[in-house]
Amino acid sequence: MDRLLFRKIELWVLLLLGIVGFAALIFFGSVVRNAALGNQRFGTLGASALALAEIPANARKLLQDDESMVAFRSVAVEGKRGWQFDPAAQAFPGYVLLSRYDGDAGRHIIELVDIANGSVAHTWRPDADRLLAGTTHQSTVVTFERWRTRYFRFIHPLLLPDGGLVLKDHQSPLIRTDACGEMVWRREGSFFHHTTEPAADGSLWVPGRIEPSVIEGAPPTFRDETIAHVSPEGVIIDERSVAKILVDNGLAWQLFATGRYQDDLIHLNDVQPVPGDGPYWQKGDLFLSLRHLSMIALYRPATNEIVWSKQGPWVAQHDVDVVDDHTIAVFSNNAFRFSTSGRGKVDGTNQIVFYDFAQDRVSRPFAPLFAAQRIATVSEGLFEILPGGYLMVEEENSARFLVFAPDGTLAAEFVNRAADGKTYRLGWSRFVSRDLGESAMAALANQTCAN
Repeated sequence: MDRLLFRKIELWVLLLLGIVGFAALIFFGSVVRNAALGNQRFGTLGASALALAEIPANARKLLQDDESMVAFRSVAVEGKRGWQFDPAAQAFPGYVLLSRYDGDAGRHIIELVDIANGSVAHTWRPDADRLLAGTTHQSTVVTFERWRTRYFRFIHPLLLPDGGLVLKDHQSPLIRTDACGEMVWRREGSFFHHTTEPAADGSLWVPGRIEPSVIEGAPPTFRDETIAHVSPEGVIIDERSVAKILVDNGLAWQLFATGRYQDDLIHLNDVQPVPGDGPYWQKGDLFLSLRHLSMIALYRPATNEIVWSKQGPWVAQHDVDVVDDHTIAVFSNNAFRFSTSGRGKVDGTNQIVFYDFAQDRVSRPFAPLFAAQRIATVSEGLFEILPGGYLMVEEENSARFLVFAPDGTLAAEFVNRAADGKTYRLGWSRFVSRDLGESAMAALANQTCAN
């Protein structure tokens, strides 16, 4: 054995082994990169190589507490848990469809909350494992390990009159379920994300993303986000690249100016259909929120025109709503980032910025409320101005949902804290009218579900 271990080896043999080993490392790296980008060129070899390369990262995850569903910020919610109601909540005009990660159950749930009496009228527990079974896994961007019940967030769920839901996460298929949580349809082919906005005809407007990009010269990692128009039956009526729309409208400089390239250039987070004709828009027009450009654009699909756009004073915004026939309101995160690491920082608080087209004027009527409650979510976040003057706000990064009465008092507040003391993420909740909520509840009462 000693003779074998200490045997002299010719120098040329060592050099040859070094060259072969180096070539093998290059080949292994190429196989891993190909598989990581979602390509299938090397088949099972690629999947095996990727799994081998991920062993250190997976081992590290096993040794650490999994806090991926824990909220990022807790400054304004210390000591708070669950719902707190003020008498002003008794006149609330409907329900809240609260989407949240249940830290006690270890999964995302959706609750229909009757704010007026402080009760949970119904709870849905969609099974992401079952709903996503058999989906196609091929992407350069999407993290498929989160396509599981334990991690899947139901972002901006939409309640239907029959008690069913339209569901998705960020970067996932769009799924329609019935009142019992069984899948009615599942739309793949695009990776849907952020808001789900219903139109008057029952169709849906949803941000999507297509691969590969339609932009010539764009790398495989470029996030080519789309405006997707989906029928009530789950058929994609139309889907258009936002980058292509900007290029067609002479705004390529916003995306590809020298020295400014990044993969996530646009970050479309809301597609808001206008309610009808008005002095500043036409039926069929769409307001687009482009977070990474701090831009709100009014887009006319009929002519492929951006008929109006404005950058700022909103910054890194989410959620644009039409207030009346000449005013929009925007949830400005007021978030800034000064390096490639970290989540960024809010300058003061978030704000709801009103823009009046008739007067070309900006106002911030809710600034005192936001300052008093220290509302400051760096990412995500939404609002809705409700009938009767109520205002609801989701401060996602703090796991907090707030309802303000018309006089500005805090009518209701929810903090998504579990028994372990940690706050867990929300999932873009929405207002549900009293009529829709009661229709859904009546339909649910007539269902006999297997589970």
